[in-house]
Amino acid sequence: MTEAARFETAPVAPDSRSDGLWEAVTTIARTRATTRLDHYRSAYHDLVHSIAALEEFLASHPVSALDETVAGHLGFTLRGVSQSLEELHLYHQAVSWTDRLGDILERFPSLPHAIATSTRRADAMWELACSERVRGDDRAACIRFDEARTAYLDAAARVSETATGAARTQELAAIACACDVMTGRHQPDSRAVIDEALWLQRRAPHGYGRHLRLAAAILAQEQGRADDAATAIARAADRVDWDGLGATDLVILIEHARITAPDAMNTETPTGTLVRRLVGDWHRRAAADLQAYEELLASERARVRGHSRISPLHVDSLTGVGNRRAIDAGLSTLLTRARSGVSGLSVAFIDVDDFTAINGEHGHLAGDTVLRRVATALRTACTDDAVIARFGGDEFVVLAPDHTPDQLEARLAPLTRMAPVDESEAGADVAISLTIGISPAKPTSTVTDVLAAADLAMIDGKRAGKARVVVVE
Repeated sequence: MTEAARFETAPVAPDSRSDGLWEAVTTIARTRATTRLDHYRSAYHDLVHSIAALEEFLASHPVSALDETVAGHLGFTLRGVSQSLEELHLYHQAVSWTDRLGDILERFPSLPHAIATSTRRADAMWELACSERVRGDDRAACIRFDEARTAYLDAAARVSETATGAARTQELAAIACACDVMTGRHQPDSRAVIDEALWLQRRAPHGYGRHLRLAAAILAQEQGRADDAATAIARAADRVDWDGLGATDLVILIEHARITAPDAMNTETPTGTLVRRLVGDWHRRAAADLQAYEELLASERARVRGHSRISPLHVDSLTGVGNRRAIDAGLSTLLTRARSGVSGLSVAFIDVDDFTAINGEHGHLAGDTVLRRVATALRTACTDDAVIARFGGDEFVVLAPDHTPDQLEARLAPLTRMAPVDESEAGADVAISLTIGISPAKPTSTVTDVLAAADLAMIDGKRAGKARVVVVE
């Protein structure tokens, strides 16, 4: 079970439920750093839109006014924001969001994810410190490593209070020692602590292996153990993420060059040339990515503020339900909420059977009457928080938060064969039947994925004889 799935899904205060928090509940943590920042990529748009919505929520909901349930969801979201920004190499922004995490943890120390929250703050500080080291600002790097050290020790203290946290406590204490080594102010027992943690890493590789090997290499170099330093830094370099070089990766490569060939960074050797080129590319990319992020965030802030007002542009003039804009806005919000584990989300794609024949035999007045009847029936069948919209032509979409596919099927199945429209309404007696496809939102679903799955299920229903509901398993 994912951490998100462990959160309680009990309803929260109505004034919180409809606000920007649910816009922000993490598409975010799904965004990976192995691809370049690209502000045309839908996942990146989702991330920045969620950040803008989260800013709106926090502006009107101070932490002191939240209950514990909302604070728990908010903490999960903030952690996802920080992690995604860090993986996209926006380190200052990641640290800024971890500061908000600290405010939540201070007020709600008993939250179930308090340990992960405190560790996230430390990880963000470490990456920012490494980015300052890559930039050549050792003073700023030392300040951030000191902050990371404090955060790691805090996380270790929290883990030590759990029944099964001995190994994790030891690992966090070791990475705190690694922070000391990175500042050049290590303790007498730093080598023993780091070596023991590395031994645990060999038994169960996870966590901070690269960080610890980097610190072990620097410490060995300072103590004159050249062979140990070369071995440790080589192992760290073996684990560099070449698909998305981050700050820690670059520090490892820089130290690898210095330890294995002390003059490499100052000469035209292949190693020195490669590392200098990587660092230069990283600086240029960081500047471009930051500019792209800030431009898109400004745009998304304006968009979020616009969504706080009900716009007539989101209403279909014929049927009175939503239009395509309502689907795009509603699905983006509800899908990010569902991804966090806050609630479920099911989507129905609905088609009026033989609508072309209705228009052809009875005229467009009858067809328009049928569409209005279907829209009214959908509003009656669904809950108030559902988004009901006309997708186009004779197709409708229902977005149903807090519903499983089976629950949504139970609501919509009676509509597969509706009461006919009589002659007084449309100038002719017109039978109405609907074919409906229903799909759940999955943690990895995009807006396009969910609509496409429900649409394909509806098409399967058409092929099977119409006037039925088909649910995606």
